[in-house]
Amino acid sequence: MEFSWSYTIDDVSIEAVFKRIKDGMILLRFTISPLYPYEAEILKDFIYSQLEWSYMKKQNSVVFVPREAELRFGSTDEFLFKILDALLLLRPEIAQAFSLKSIGENLLRNDWLVWVENDMLEARKILSKKGGRIHVEFTKKSRYSCNGKLTIRYHPISFEDAKKLLLELRKTLTGYECMTVSLYPILDIECKVKGLLCCKIKKFLNNIVKKWKVD
Repeated sequence: MEFSWSYTIDDVSIEAVFKRIKDGMILLRFTISPLYPYEAEILKDFIYSQLEWSYMKKQNSVVFVPREAELRFGSTDEFLFKILDALLLLRPEIAQAFSLKSIGENLLRNDWLVWVENDMLEARKILSKKGGRIHVEFTKKSRYSCNGKLTIRYHPISFEDAKKLLLELRKTLTGYECMTVSLYPILDIECKVKGLLCCKIKKFLNNIVKKWKVD
């Protein structure tokens, strides 16, 4: 079964089509924009020499198609990391999107208390609702991804309010491993975050902040 996948980093858009197989996926084609022909040649040599490409001048994009042999990947992340390794040769400034120091500076400008050291980022923010707070710790797992721990503590006005807030939070954090440490009188939630792309940390936190109406 074929499926489409896309990703955007800075001003670069990556779109791909894969075919699912039992132990992973086969790459059928992918498009990168904006990209110029000379850049396409560099990427081809780095990724896979048997790639064929065509330049679409109007869209300033390049479509790549594997020929002769199948290109297999275990996951879309594996494919993305391969593409990013190649793109960094052409646009080294993209690395800033995965720098915890750069991410921490961005969070600091958005009223987070931030601490960054080597491959670890820690951040806190006060919730406007009844003195609750959010606390996160992220550690670099690889060049592009992080593992982390998220803690939210909140003071609901009643047991029913606590249950409602817990349901709301679980919806916000769908797909992550969460544990309810306590429900009432203090709602205490801990979540493990695995394999989150470092450049997605700000968006991940902003979604929670927006949902919980943080100052």
